[in-house]
Amino acid sequence: AAFVGTALLSFDGTAFVLNSGDIWSIAAAASSAMFILRLEFASKQTTNSAGLNAASLCVVTLLSLIWTMLTSHTDTIQQIVYVTKSHPLE
Repeated sequence: AAFVGTALLSFDGTAFVLNSGDIWSIAAAASSAMFILRLEFASKQTTNSAGLNAASLCVVTLLSLIWTMLTSHTDTIQQIVYVTKSHPLE
């Protein structure tokens, strides 16, 4: 269903040609579906759903931080640090 929805959103009425953005969209939909299926399996294996959610959040945060550090320019990283420090915790 995710693939069909992505295909419908990316189809612009012309000939069906995949570009890199379409492939990224399909890959994102597939990885999201895989994450949901793996999380369903993992949630049946544990009684601590809050711990599973926290571990998932920490892993995604850490991997995103590493990705950002490896692919961003210095000014982008400085801007992220500035926003993080200046944003009030509520």
